[in-house]
Amino acid sequence: MRPDACHFDAGDWQAFTSLLAKRWHVDWSGYKQAQLQRRTHGFLAYEGFPSLRALAAKAATDGALVARLHSYLTIHVTEFFRDPDFWRRLGRLLQSRPARELRAWSAGTAWGAEAVSLGLLCEQLHLNYTILATDNDADTIKAARTLEYPAGVAAALPTALRAQLQPSGPDRVRVPARIASHVTFRVHHLLRDAFPVGPFDLVLCRNVLIYFESPARREAIGRFTAGLADNGILGLGATEALLECHQFGLVNVAPSLYQKA
Repeated sequence: MRPDACHFDAGDWQAFTSLLAKRWHVDWSGYKQAQLQRRTHGFLAYEGFPSLRALAAKAATDGALVARLHSYLTIHVTEFFRDPDFWRRLGRLLQSRPARELRAWSAGTAWGAEAVSLGLLCEQLHLNYTILATDNDADTIKAARTLEYPAGVAAALPTALRAQLQPSGPDRVRVPARIASHVTFRVHHLLRDAFPVGPFDLVLCRNVLIYFESPARREAIGRFTAGLADNGILGLGATEALLECHQFGLVNVAPSLYQKA
């Protein structure tokens, strides 16, 4: 394989993904293969493996390597209040709902910024709420459970929201207990594991479904819809204007926000 190639021999790739499927109990056919191959190629260069076969041979016996590979292949990009316009629109929708506990699920939460952002928003709106936050990477969830972040990560927050975070050490901040008590973190894989028991009033799955092939994406949206309460809201990423949502009776009530009819 040329050093700049991003595609692998079909047989080598099949053997490699079969190995990973056994190690992680994940069917990788639901993911966009071109993206997976680009990420795998980057991992080869990063770790210094000369070929996919060499990586597969080592991964068959090296659990630490497999863990690093899993974290590399899965995307953990997130930030507090990513796309502020989205959060303003969501806040208006939440303010207009009946006054009862908000049951929310942040799916693909990475290290938890989305779940914490939702908690901060609910506190600002004086809502009673519970948040389930899930990701498929155990190490990421372990880090998320600390609810501690470098102070610089929170620097972009508006002053009123940033003031809700508490210093916890040199250049560290922590989510206050009143918010932490409402958030539960759990390892969960959207294409493998049974969906959490609903109904949910709000599901956030932002910038995750873009990595799925169309059949897997439709399956996830169908299951999200089934898990939403009547008039429940599904929030997606800015680039995820998905026609599949309408196929499941979800009405586009604002950009990137869909409501169960």
